Amino acid sequence: LCFDVLAEGNVLLNTVTNMCQSLTSTKKAVANDSNITLGLSPSNFPTQPILKLPPRQLFILKQVPCSPKEENTCVEVYFQCCEYNRNVNVDSLCKLDLLEQLLSEPFFDQLRTKKQLGYELSCGSRQTFGVLGFCFRVVSSSHSLQELQNELLLFAHSCSQLCVASLTRDVFVQNVLALIAKKMVPPKSLKEQTEMHWSEIEDRRYEFAAHQKQAELLHAYVLDDETALRSQAELTAFALQLFVTEPRLLMIHAATEKKHGQLTNNPRTAKRKRSNKQKNSSKGDNGLGAMKVTQKYANVCAIQVVESPRELHELCAERYTHMV
Repeated sequence: LCFDVLAEGNVLLNTVTNMCQSLTSTKKAVANDSNITLGLSPSNFPTQPILKLPPRQLFILKQVPCSPKEENTCVEVYFQCCEYNRNVNVDSLCKLDLLEQLLSEPFFDQLRTKKQLGYELSCGSRQTFGVLGFCFRVVSSSHSLQELQNELLLFAHSCSQLCVASLTRDVFVQNVLALIAKKMVPPKSLKEQTEMHWSEIEDRRYEFAAHQKQAELLHAYVLDDETALRSQAELTAFALQLFVTEPRLLMIHAATEKKHGQLTNNPRTAKRKRSNKQKNSSKGDNGLGAMKVTQKYANVCAIQVVESPRELHELCAERYTHMV
C-alpha cells in the first residue's frame, strides 16, 4: 500500500500530520487483515513503457478525424530528445526550454505572418511521461499536408543556424534572462500552485523547487561574456543534433482520408502544388526550398509511413520505462 498526500492552502500543519497518522494506522490495519506487505518500494510501482524512437528515423503516423467533413488539416513534428533524470540531464531540459524561448517568435512570424500557413501554430519543449522532446505544430484549412510538412521541416532544419547561431551575444543573453524571469514567476493562484505541485507527485519527480533549480542553471549560462558565447555555441550544437544530424522524428498527419490520399508516401518524389496567393507571398520560391529540405531529411532518415499507433509500437523495439 502507498499513499501520496498533498496539502495546500489554509490548513494547519498539525491537521495534516494527524491525517497522515490516521492514514498510516488505517494502512496497517488493512495490511494485517489482508496479509498485505507494507513499505512499497519504487521497484514495485507500475510502469508505463514509452517508445524510444530510433535515431535517423522518420515515422509518419496517419490519423483521421472523427468527422469526415472536417476541413482542417494538422501536421505535428515531434523530435524526441532523451529520458529526463533530475540528477543527470536537467541541462537538456533547460536547453529545450531555451530553444522554445528563441524559436517561438520567428516560427510564428515566418509560418503564420509571412507564409500564412494556418491559423494555429505552436512550438515548444515537451516532457511526456518523463521523456523530453520538442514539437512543431500547425493547423490549416487552406494548405495540404505536403505543404505543411515541407514548411515545418524547412524551419526545423534551419533554426539552429538562423535562430540560434546567428544571434548576437546581447540578444542571446536577453533571451536567457527572459526565460529565467518566466521560471521565477510565482503561481497566480492556489489552484495553479496545487496543480503544479501535484504534477510533480503524479509523475514521481517530487521536484517542488524545479523552476528555481533550472533558473540557477540558466543563470550559469550567462555569467560573463565568454560563458555566454560558449553556452550559445553549445545550444547551437544541441539543436543541430536534435533537428538535423541525429533526428529521432515522429510526424503526425491528421486529415480526412481524401486529404491523406493527396499526399504521396515518399517525400523523395513529392511534388508541391502551391496556390497563387502562396506563390506571391513566397516571391517566386515555389516551395523548392522546402522540398529540398524534405529531400535532405529523406537522405538522413529512413522514412516509414504507419497507419496506426499499434504499428508504430511494433516497429520500435526499445522502450523508456516511466513509473506511474
